[in-house]
Amino acid sequence: MITKERFWQLSFYFSLLVIMIWLILKVTGVIQTPAWIEYGIPITGATLGLLSLYQNVTNTIKDLSIGLATISTKFDHLDKDVEILKTKVNGVEKDLGFLKGRIS
Repeated sequence: MITKERFWQLSFYFSLLVIMIWLILKVTGVIQTPAWIEYGIPITGATLGLLSLYQNVTNTIKDLSIGLATISTKFDHLDKDVEILKTKVNGVEKDLGFLKGRIS
């Protein structure tokens, strides 16, 4: 099954392909249509392409925000672990404080 992200990428490329084929056929003179049909295909293709591009960008931003939230959470846990380590080192320093006087 095609994922959502892959679907929007494929629809973007498909819209570009439709515009390119239309442009080639129009330049070579194969397409002889009224103005409202003449510009309907490229406008529809460009609209589909822009919507697909927008969807890809929003999905990427969403993925980045989830990743940044995960990193932020890990840094919060790291900060808590460092605080625990500080208290333990301070406790060891107090316990070994009597050695300072004997060594000097």
